[in-house]
Amino acid sequence: MRSALMMSLGAQLALGYFTNSSEPLQNKLDVHPLLIGDFRLFGCVASTAGFPNFKKVASTNLMNLDFCAASCPGKFFGTSNRDCYCGDELDFETAGKIDEDLCNTPCPGDKHQTCGGLDAARRLALEKQEPRSVVLSLYVRIHDEEHHDDHEYEHDDHEYKHDDHEYHHNETEYHHDDHEYHNDGHQWNNTYGTKPTRPHHTFTSTITSTRTSTITSCPSWVEHCPVGHKTTEVVTVTTELCPKPEWHKKKIVCYGGHCAPEEPCREEHCEHHRVICNGDDCYPEVCTDKDEWHKLVICDGKDCRYHQCSGEECNSKIVCYDGKCAKETCYGEECHKKFVCKDFECGHEHCNGDNCHKYEVCNGSGADCKPCPPCNGAGCPVPPPPAPRPQPPAPTHDHPSPPNPPVHPTTGHGWPHPTQPPVVAGSTKLGATVLTVLLSFIFFL
Repeated sequence: MRSALMMSLGAQLALGYFTNSSEPLQNKLDVHPLLIGDFRLFGCVASTAGFPNFKKVASTNLMNLDFCAASCPGKFFGTSNRDCYCGDELDFETAGKIDEDLCNTPCPGDKHQTCGGLDAARRLALEKQEPRSVVLSLYVRIHDEEHHDDHEYEHDDHEYKHDDHEYHHNETEYHHDDHEYHNDGHQWNNTYGTKPTRPHHTFTSTITSTRTSTITSCPSWVEHCPVGHKTTEVVTVTTELCPKPEWHKKKIVCYGGHCAPEEPCREEHCEHHRVICNGDDCYPEVCTDKDEWHKLVICDGKDCRYHQCSGEECNSKIVCYDGKCAKETCYGEECHKKFVCKDFECGHEHCNGDNCHKYEVCNGSGADCKPCPPCNGAGCPVPPPPAPRPQPPAPTHDHPSPPNPPVHPTTGHGWPHPTQPPVVAGSTKLGATVLTVLLSFIFFL
């Protein structure tokens, strides 16, 4: 009994000298948000084939998780540094989930979020001799609007556990164990007919953080040091989440020569935004013209005009989120759109063939639609010049702000190194543990 007690106390004390690389669960939720727009976290996923069923739709220094979610109409979106990938199917032969901590590359547009794992991808490419290896921070759409179905999307059946592609960090395991999605039904938007409004739905996500620590040494006066003994601490957090409607209000998409917010204004008096592009520099600004706000403005210095296109050149796309815009690549038939206004509500609708890339005006019920042909010639309206853009505040030298640290400082080998001070497992006060050991000696002598 005395020996067992000493081993137990020795294990507690030895853990006080062990430095692990675990970080608080809340920090993980900050860098890997559970919910982004209409998507929820799927995990950190590696592909030795570069995700062959995905398409890179955007590459910009503005990239973060929100920007990529706004850019992707597919079932999955994934980020890798400044690149955004969009897809509907994962290749089970070449892709697999890896440790969440290996997605540790800060997003260039938001250093508090992670966009894939460049170090892990480089190591995977070296070890597997697969130069196309990519590691994505991957999210899956909560509800597939294209099919308007009410079934749950259970991705837990698709745990991509391919033996050759499984990587584990030695000290920390982080799992998303249970995801329940509850759909309360659809409210169809009769104005558009082809697209329902987002259903009122909730879902819960159970996050289990597992910290495994191994005793490597003990103080010299511990008689029975349990070297190699492992202890495990499990923390489980269950959260009920709902998509935030404010997220969708920050998104504007332009197809061809027309732009519209994802959440259309359904009232007569709304604050509209127009999108202005000067070369590749695009941005939204408030527009008071209630008739021309949706027209894309192209400027060359102070010389501006409304964008007009025809044929394939209309298959172009600009995405703006939270005041920042980028020109992107269309995903599938995404850019096959026409712009339709029904009373005060305007938006993009899917189309086919010669019916695409047109501008139509209908009555409030969506009937009696009439095309509005583009204006050509010298008498066409000219857009008002852009308003002066607000400049970022100049840096102050009196109280400089320290730079934001990277999400996960890494070693040169692509694996996270400890980011927290030494943690005492099993006790929060080292002095109390030492006192307990000394009292045990006195008691048994």
